[in-house]
Amino acid sequence: MKFLQLLLVIFMAAALLIAGPLPTANSTNVEIQRRLAVDLPENRDLWPITSNGVSEIYYCYLASTDKDAVSEVVTSAIAQMMQSLGGYAGQSSGHRIRIQEWKAQDGSASTCTTGDPAYWDDSVPKSCLMITATEDGMSEGRRGWWKGPYNADTLRNGNGNRIIIRKGCPNLEVIHELGHTLGLIHEHQRSDRDQYVYFSCQAVNGYDDMKTVADSKGWDMNKLCTGRDDESSERRDAVWDFSIAIWNLMPYLGSDNYGDFDMDSFMIYPSMAFSKDSEKCETHETPDWCPLLRYTSNEKGLNAPMEAWTYSMQLSERDIQAIKQIIYFF
Repeated sequence: MKFLQLLLVIFMAAALLIAGPLPTANSTNVEIQRRLAVDLPENRDLWPITSNGVSEIYYCYLASTDKDAVSEVVTSAIAQMMQSLGGYAGQSSGHRIRIQEWKAQDGSASTCTTGDPAYWDDSVPKSCLMITATEDGMSEGRRGWWKGPYNADTLRNGNGNRIIIRKGCPNLEVIHELGHTLGLIHEHQRSDRDQYVYFSCQAVNGYDDMKTVADSKGWDMNKLCTGRDDESSERRDAVWDFSIAIWNLMPYLGSDNYGDFDMDSFMIYPSMAFSKDSEKCETHETPDWCPLLRYTSNEKGLNAPMEAWTYSMQLSERDIQAIKQIIYFF
C-alpha cells in the first residue's frame, strides 16, 4: 500500500511539472477567461499561448517615421508595464505576457511595411502588433488579438492588431492602449459606474455632431449616451468610448462586474479626456465641461458633490490582479 501511495505521489508531482503551476482560484480564472474570449468582438480573442507557454506579442512600426516619433515612449511604457507586473512572463512574475519588437534574422528591427505605396513586409509576421504614430489625433487601440484573415484589406483597414500612439503622450497613455491589446475595456464602461462617477454626455467633444446623426436616423440619444442601444455597431464616435458596454466586459471580467469599481485603474479615462474644452474642465470641474467626474459623497446625480481626476501614473493593484490572476495567468 505504501508503495502504491508513493507511486501516486510521484505521478502527481510529475503531472504538476508538466502542466506548470496552477493559477490562483483556477476554476474561476478559466471560466472568466473563457467569457472574455466569448465576449471579445468577432474575429478577436486573447493572445494565444505559444509552444514555450507564453503569449508572445511582437510589434513593429508602420514605417520608420512612426518609429522615430514614438519608439522612445513605447519602449519606456512597455518596460514600466512589465515592471509593474513583476517582470516578463514566467513563474516568478505570475503572468504569461511577453511584448517585444520584431527583429529580422540579422537582429535588426523591421518596420511593418515596405515600398511606396507601402505594402506589408512579407518578412514580418502579419499577426504583429502594428504601431502607428499620430501628431494631431488621439491614441487608440484594437481590443484583443485578431484571429484573421490577414489579407491586404484587413491590414489596410486597420482591422488586424494595431495601436495608434499620440506623439508626446505619457507612458500611461501607451499602457492604456496596450491594455486594449490584451483585451481590456474601460473601467468607466462598467454597468455599475453611475454609482461611482457622473457621466456628462453633453460635455464630450463631438456630442453635437452625434446628436445630428442620431436625429437624422431616429435614434434615441439618451440610449446612445448610456450604451443601451441597438446601433452601437454603427458608431465610432467619442461618445461610444464612454457608453456602458451592453456586453459588460471590463478589466475585472464578468456579467456581475467582477471586483469593486477601481478609480485608480489605468483603464479609466481622466476627467478631461475627450472634453469639448479640457481647459475649462480643469478649472471649473463641472459636468458642463467634464465628461467624467467622481462623486465625493453618498449623494448621486447632477447636483451631488463631485470632482475631477487625472490619469493614474501607474497600474493599480486591481489592474495587476486582473492581468496576472484572471486573464493572462501563468
